[in-house]
Amino acid sequence: MAIAVENLIVACRDWQHPAWSGPFYPEDMPQEWQLDFYSTQFPLVMVSQHHWQQWNTQQIEGIAETLEDEEFGFIFRVSTATPQIIEQLEHLQTLLEEHFYSVYLEPGVDLTENDFLITHVGNSKAGFAWNWSCQGFDFSGLPVACLSIEELDLEQQKAMMTSFMQSLPEGIKGGVLVIDDPADVPKVKNLQVLAELMGY
Repeated sequence: MAIAVENLIVACRDWQHPAWSGPFYPEDMPQEWQLDFYSTQFPLVMVSQHHWQQWNTQQIEGIAETLEDEEFGFIFRVSTATPQIIEQLEHLQTLLEEHFYSVYLEPGVDLTENDFLITHVGNSKAGFAWNWSCQGFDFSGLPVACLSIEELDLEQQKAMMTSFMQSLPEGIKGGVLVIDDPADVPKVKNLQVLAELMGY
């Protein structure tokens, strides 16, 4: 099922990290079960380009089957955009269907003439309803931001989330904060709880 973003969603960048065995995943959990477990804790995940480029059709179909009845989505991070990359993204979109949430373009990358929901990182893009700046990055397009909370205390985390939610244009109820601190998943879970306590 498609993921509905109607509030502030906290997610992680990638879901396979050795440091998560024990603090997040049960230590004896097989790697092939990790995505299913992750999807019970977070409704979205951002996948780095060097990871999703390695997926073959059989793996993608297996992922789609695993998540068939779940409200879960993938944000595909793009660091280079070539015709081959665009073709791979279209293939992912076809096989994952509603689980393909969006594309997240790193600075200097642009995609035109496609049907993807896109977040641009870099210079603010004129003509987009949503624009937001944080930690030296400018975001525009679909409300998704990938940031670090490693050096942020509780008040700074609250301020970041408040700023993000206040940046949303009228008619858009929610967005996604992807936390780019893979070694510290307990802190990400705490941020998730904090967002809920703040009413987001």
